[in-house]
Amino acid sequence: MSERKVTVVWLMNSMPPYRSSVCLRARRELKLDLVSAVTHDPCEGNRWPRVPQEVLPQVFFAPHQMPGPVSRGELAGDVFKAMKVLRWIWRVRPAAMIVYGYNDFTRMLAVAWCRISGTPVFVAGDSNIHGESRRPLIRALKSAYLSPLLRLTNGAMPHGSLGSAYFRKYGVPRSRIYRLPLEPDYASIAAVSADRIHSIATRLGFAPDRRRIVYSGRLVEVKRVDLLIQAFNRIAVQRPDWDLIVLGSGPLESQLRDAVAADLVARVQFVPAFRDPQDVFAVYRSCDVLVLPSDYEPWAIVINEAAASGLAMVCSDVVGAAADLLRDGVNGRSFRRGSLDGLTAALLDVTEPANLSLYKAASPQVVADWRRDADPVQGIARALRDNGITVG
Repeated sequence: MSERKVTVVWLMNSMPPYRSSVCLRARRELKLDLVSAVTHDPCEGNRWPRVPQEVLPQVFFAPHQMPGPVSRGELAGDVFKAMKVLRWIWRVRPAAMIVYGYNDFTRMLAVAWCRISGTPVFVAGDSNIHGESRRPLIRALKSAYLSPLLRLTNGAMPHGSLGSAYFRKYGVPRSRIYRLPLEPDYASIAAVSADRIHSIATRLGFAPDRRRIVYSGRLVEVKRVDLLIQAFNRIAVQRPDWDLIVLGSGPLESQLRDAVAADLVARVQFVPAFRDPQDVFAVYRSCDVLVLPSDYEPWAIVINEAAASGLAMVCSDVVGAAADLLRDGVNGRSFRRGSLDGLTAALLDVTEPANLSLYKAASPQVVADWRRDADPVQGIARALRDNGITVG
């Protein structure tokens, strides 16, 4: 008779590919019955590909429900949903729970149930220390709520070092912090074929004798693509063999197009977002430098993807993933958020030919080091073992 698997519930708001891949690995490598429960839309309105059948989640949402502020009329529905989730947890009786997030009624109840039932519970999240409000009242209220909540848990599961600093600020000791970083499908990145790369480059009209900077993400204010375009306008004369690729869609596209200098329109290409991740990875492999100039990024999985694709990187100093996957002066450059001069200097540095080859060559090793030191499956395993649950 086969040994009964340990049941662990992972409560989350949605299941993007970089979360489902961790679920798949944990189920297979740790021999866990890892059951995912989603409180909102698993694929975020079809933003993400279909969830793999093996980790198909238990879903507790109505089609109109998405994360965000709720009206007074919707509050009753959220309370009803929270009670429904709690009844389901009671029936499952997991050996442990991972609760992604901490700022709604469902998650508060889940943590409380675990505390009362003696079930180990861990709060996971993408918060990082640079996302803290500067308003004293907001900080005080958050501390009054979050610190006591975290004391009810068995630990916190941040994505990286900035997330660890965040949870330590709210009282979680270093010994109860277990890394649970987001990770893309690294095997899929490595498997991008030369034919796929050539096909995408041909479709987009990438000239083989040009160098390319790429931005990948939504075209919204917080991403500061405007700052990147201003910096490219500045360096274009000194870097005549370089182009800028803006990969993504969003409400600021028209405004960003207008910001491109008139004599550089042919060198700045706007490319709509691809649905197939393999096409995105092929674009990366056709480029040289990824730039993420955001005013704030809790994590940014694009950094993992770009580094694994062998790109040099330029990121603002508040990007969660960059704190762990961008080594300043090794595989790219960091700059102070919002600084046009800082971004301009960083772009000039990474596009200098000798530096570029060194930075690009270093990125895969940085990723390999990160994966060895901060493997999410090992983070789950350590959290469970520290609380008396044998896995693997």
